[in-house]
Amino acid sequence: MDQPNFHPELESIQSEFQQRVKSIEGEVTPEKEKEVLKQVISEKFQAVPQTQTQADETRKKEKPLPAASQQDFKAQYQYAIDSLINTAFEKGLAKAVQEVREMHNAFLIDAFHDELVDKFYSEIKSKENA
Repeated sequence: MDQPNFHPELESIQSEFQQRVKSIEGEVTPEKEKEVLKQVISEKFQAVPQTQTQADETRKKEKPLPAASQQDFKAQYQYAIDSLINTAFEKGLAKAVQEVREMHNAFLIDAFHDELVDKFYSEIKSKENA
């Protein structure tokens, strides 16, 4: 069964990832590959322009929420993370990054980034083995 193509932005990320993996000296482990992919995605994440609104200024003055465990936050935001990953795959990374930044939630941004690396890595490997 043919795997669907990635959004063109993700195709570009995949190409960059594959080029960097080829340049690694020594044994290339899945952990090294994931680290390379995380770096490529981080660079693309940073390249998306960040817009600042009046709401951003208001949020900076708000008090932080009480601390909770990372698992509690992950469970609370899993639907949003999954939705953002679908957006990245269907509409591109730039769109997903804009959406997650508009949510103004550092935990969500970090969790989305981490899970995107894992899911995208799995998808790349599935395509390679198809």
